[in-house]
Amino acid sequence: DNHYQFTVLPQGITNGPATFQRIINHILGPARWRYALAYIDDVIIYSKTFEDHLTHLNDICTILKNGRFRLNPEKCEIAQTQTDYLGHRIQNGDIRPSPTNINGLLS
Repeated sequence: DNHYQFTVLPQGITNGPATFQRIINHILGPARWRYALAYIDDVIIYSKTFEDHLTHLNDICTILKNGRFRLNPEKCEIAQTQTDYLGHRIQNGDIRPSPTNINGLLS
């Protein structure tokens, strides 16, 4: 048949990031905006209680596994009360610019 196709998203193609974003948004489905958001390959899961967080974490891991995505455990931050995400520090429902991004303005 001589039919060839990519089995992974190749780096460097023009519409690669937009295509991946569309795919991850579709994969997250109903969890998106309820307790999970993604920017390209950075997924954040947010919850009000630790018990909810464990449930949400399990749901997202199952969704990603079923979508044949793989996680790198070394890059995962799990059950954090504070995190830096896309240039912002998120802590207890408060979102501020990440200190590393505003140090130049403060000095």
